[in-house]
Amino acid sequence: MSRRETIDGVVYGGASVLALLGALPAAILTLTGHALWPFFLFVPCALISLMLVYALLRGHLRVRRPWTPWRRTGAVAVAGTLTTTLALGALLISYAILGMPLKDDDLRRTCADRTANPRSAAPSSGEQVTRAYIDSGSGFWRMPESDVRPVEKVEDLPAVQQVACLSLLGSGGRLGTCSYGIGPGTGVSSTTTHYRGRWELSVRETRTGRRIAVRSLEGTTDGACSSEKWVVKGQTSSEYYTPPSAADVQAALAQR
Repeated sequence: MSRRETIDGVVYGGASVLALLGALPAAILTLTGHALWPFFLFVPCALISLMLVYALLRGHLRVRRPWTPWRRTGAVAVAGTLTTTLALGALLISYAILGMPLKDDDLRRTCADRTANPRSAAPSSGEQVTRAYIDSGSGFWRMPESDVRPVEKVEDLPAVQQVACLSLLGSGGRLGTCSYGIGPGTGVSSTTTHYRGRWELSVRETRTGRRIAVRSLEGTTDGACSSEKWVVKGQTSSEYYTPPSAADVQAALAQR
């Protein structure tokens, strides 16, 4: 095997491996993060793959060089890189045309800032397939017990036509105070004052983000203390606003 053949194999194989190292993270990021930005990583990898295939075939067909072990290794690396980038390209193109798969985070954003999901969510057909979220103060969190016709599987999320968003308006009255010890033997305690919450229930179309109904709801009057509670380090007092019951949320949704 000549020095030129060895160099050819190393160049084809090494460049293909580098392209593959760029294509694989793009594929992983796309599949796990459901984001289109890896497309910008994919494009140069795809171009390198196509250039390598062209160079390999052109050099072999023009001179009729034998398939030495190094050239075979380079050809396998080129084929693997090309297959990966083409598969990733098909995935990214489908996402660009059909929209990214719908996730819970998308529905939370619909509650938080009226974000629409025009290509990934089903158009409203009048069916109350509704997923409920409540504002915890640090973002919207699921209220699965308040869902209407619950959707359990992530792949079925596009069937959710509406989101029910509960936002705190204020306090409806004090219910009591609970005290919790922070760490055994520390002598430090944290108190939580319970209030009956006053809430606004906004129902929005998943596809458009448009608000289609709004209701006012009162929280429960249950001021019972839980057996344990998470507290922020250094925080010795906090407030808790009781949410509406699942039955009240579903009754309000049924009024529309």
